[in-house]
Amino acid sequence: MSKFKVATLASGSKGNATIIKCGKEKILVDIGISCRDLTNRLKSINMTPEELTGIFITHEHDDHIKGLKNFSKKYEVPVFASKGTWQGLQDITEEVSIDMRVINTTIALDKFEITPFKVSHDANEPIGFTVKSNKHKLSYVTDTGTVSEQIKKVVLDSDVVVLEANHDIDMLMEGSYPAFLKKRILGTKGHLANTQAAWLLAQLPLLPKEIFLIHLSQDNNNQDVALETIQTILNKQQDISKIKFYIASQKDVITNF
Repeated sequence: MSKFKVATLASGSKGNATIIKCGKEKILVDIGISCRDLTNRLKSINMTPEELTGIFITHEHDDHIKGLKNFSKKYEVPVFASKGTWQGLQDITEEVSIDMRVINTTIALDKFEITPFKVSHDANEPIGFTVKSNKHKLSYVTDTGTVSEQIKKVVLDSDVVVLEANHDIDMLMEGSYPAFLKKRILGTKGHLANTQAAWLLAQLPLLPKEIFLIHLSQDNNNQDVALETIQTILNKQQDISKIKFYIASQKDVITNF
């Protein structure tokens, strides 16, 4: 088992929020559900908002920041995001007092070292994160339409990878979405397909101990298809018998603890 304890509180187009714990440190990645839902889901894993060391925002789209405004009215927790993301959140920051922090390089937060990296999405300045604690590493990659060389390097030597597996290409193409939306999702600033996620993992010399698949489309993917696609590709490259897979849900809290 990894040293990191991970709980996906919500994941999908209707809202995203993930807890990462290691020892006493507890951070939240994205706050795309209401403050009330967040509080209730934290309670289900015996946590309170006051315990959070920090909140890290990947980008300014609503399904990643929906609860930020009301949360910031109630709780004083530092919020970290790129400069571009803060610019995209100006309407919120002008209305509510937020402990705003710009993250553009590695920062130390108690015993965590958190490093941002660029992803490719149709937002101002979207980022992913690596989280290190001593010799342990977690990589968080979501909302990216392509896998860059930087992303390939970032996920190396990770104990845990939290990775977008948004859609099955055939399901998307045969589905009811309008052409412009299909083009956006499949574009280089869209979302990762199951196969793209699989091949990112397959190129790793050593697979992580635990893999969380997140941001699954409710219309163009499902848990069985995502897991089967990724495991089939990985199984041709490496032994996956000891790898633990977790599939995030929009409604249910999924944890490795």
